[in-house]
Amino acid sequence: MDEQVHHIDAQGLRIFAAQALEQGGLSPEDAAIVADCLVEADLRGVETHGVVRLPAYLRMIKEGNMNPRPRLSVIRENQVSAVIDADDGVGNLVSYRAAERAIEKAIQAGVGIVGVRNSTHNGEQAYYPMMALKHDMIGLMTTNAPPQTPAYGGLSRVLSTNPIAVAVPAGVELPVVLDMATTQVAVGKVRLSATLGKKIPLDWGLDRNGVPTDDPDTVLKEGFLAWLGGAKGYSLSVIANILAGVLTGGPFSRATFGDYSSAEYGSQKVREGHFIMVLNIENFMPLAEFKSRMDEMIRDFRSSEPAQGFARVYLPGELEFERKSQRLKSGIPISHAVWKTLTEVKVRLGLTGFA
Repeated sequence: MDEQVHHIDAQGLRIFAAQALEQGGLSPEDAAIVADCLVEADLRGVETHGVVRLPAYLRMIKEGNMNPRPRLSVIRENQVSAVIDADDGVGNLVSYRAAERAIEKAIQAGVGIVGVRNSTHNGEQAYYPMMALKHDMIGLMTTNAPPQTPAYGGLSRVLSTNPIAVAVPAGVELPVVLDMATTQVAVGKVRLSATLGKKIPLDWGLDRNGVPTDDPDTVLKEGFLAWLGGAKGYSLSVIANILAGVLTGGPFSRATFGDYSSAEYGSQKVREGHFIMVLNIENFMPLAEFKSRMDEMIRDFRSSEPAQGFARVYLPGELEFERKSQRLKSGIPISHAVWKTLTEVKVRLGLTGFA
């Protein structure tokens, strides 16, 4: 029998998450930002980075591994770039502020690049490059985190999923938005499967000997995530690790990260790094011309004859936009297991906000 699913209004969920984060110590403004990041992930169908993370965030704040009131300090800065020490701040909030700074620089100088060190888990990666869309600019972001998977051909954890996200505006058509892990799936999907007591596809993870397994607990406790495209996914992760770790002055290897058995749920500080770049399109061509060219490209791709088993061709991010539109009407589907954990938080903190 399929597990019960609860459909929850997005605004009610947003209010609840913000209230919980306020009680955790965030200011009302900052709590609203983090809550919106989480709920936006659920609206777009990235449930592994949505409100399912809220109890862990609250626990990390309580244990002192996430700072609810960080003092973001600028280490280096010039007209186009900056490096920020995040003071162990909630990663969603830190990334939001970094994106704001990159956008401001891109407006003034044509490009804005911000590196962040000593941050924590920042949720759905696409949220922050998509902030640039509101200013008709292109956003790109990547993150590194405690090691969860080996170098291609190895059996020692040295790299994380190191996601890469890019958001590009269009004209009449929807923006093109890429958000991908460099592993076959994000670790959150494996954790969610473990929470729900479900098996995972064999191409998602490996056991300690590098053999494919369908047991999510084996992957999380002693195994590894499988690379997307083998050596290609691994290579992309190396580049992401350089940009978000080596270049920012943050952790980038086993030696600098320490021995983590589980990043978000561990007893040590996560200390993630972020790298975000925003490009002002007007530096390359008139905005209207760019948007027209984007629309032309999108329509050309979408008009492709579909292959067998496919109804039509989609552009990156298009399915997420459609999913968000539907969920704003019908509510966000939350599994009963996740609903129970949120209800426990709601009761424990004496909150309202979702049914």
